[in-house]
Amino acid sequence: MINYRISFAGADVAVQAQDQSSSELLVLLFHGLLTPESAVAAPRLSLAFAEGSDTFSVFEDAVSIFEGQSKVQCAAILYDRVIFHLLDETGGGAALHCGSVIGEDRLILIPGQSGAGKSTLVWWLTNCGYRYLTDELIFIDEQAAKPIEFFTRPVCLKSGALPLIEACATNVWQDMLRDRHGALLTPQLAGETDDNMDRKTKADRGSVPPHPALVLLPQYQAGSPLEIERISTARLVGLLMQCHANARNLEDHGFRQIVGLARTTPAYLLRYDSFAGLAEAIDRTLTISSRNK
Repeated sequence: MINYRISFAGADVAVQAQDQSSSELLVLLFHGLLTPESAVAAPRLSLAFAEGSDTFSVFEDAVSIFEGQSKVQCAAILYDRVIFHLLDETGGGAALHCGSVIGEDRLILIPGQSGAGKSTLVWWLTNCGYRYLTDELIFIDEQAAKPIEFFTRPVCLKSGALPLIEACATNVWQDMLRDRHGALLTPQLAGETDDNMDRKTKADRGSVPPHPALVLLPQYQAGSPLEIERISTARLVGLLMQCHANARNLEDHGFRQIVGLARTTPAYLLRYDSFAGLAEAIDRTLTISSRNK
């Protein structure tokens, strides 16, 4: 058995891999957030693999919560429970369900509830040369001097997004976990195709800007023309509060911090039904927002 601790935003969750296959899956899913531990008194989550049936099992507090052959389903359960337990302990700042990329040395936040299209848009922008940070969760400390934390993981795509993705770049699937339930793309693979290497955003792989330059709220709508609409501070506050994952842990539900973010960051509602012209439109929006600051 191998014990791990998954840490994010000042909280941690103890997870135990009962065999080598389970350990390899945990490392793939939580690479960068995972620390090996010599022992844990009572792991909150445990993962086991039955070689004869190719079945993974997930246990929470020693109770079985998943059993199946789909690594994608198993990953979804693990992410859900790990994030739940992390956020149950997280205070001192706002945790938002939010994707994030860097383009032209500017930090872009892509908030949204489950199903809003965060992961699909983050994957596409990364494939176009933007630098990937997360497709799921960020933490903004109440102390403004502290950097934003990113829950970096493989990009998780639901089954409904796969046809759209396949039509654009079939060459990226070789290193993904994929079945009828969806797919996971490792961040280091995303965007590394030769035809994207000339974008200037590929050169900057190190630092993260201290403050976001832009908030994009995606709305995928079949048959809708591409449209980017500037939204007000008040509307952004309302939309961000819907994505606020640890509000119950904060004295004012994090409202003042969300208002501060909304007042200092331009925000746009993005409607689209395909990727055609999308990256170029976002590039233009970044440039305009920078000029108007």
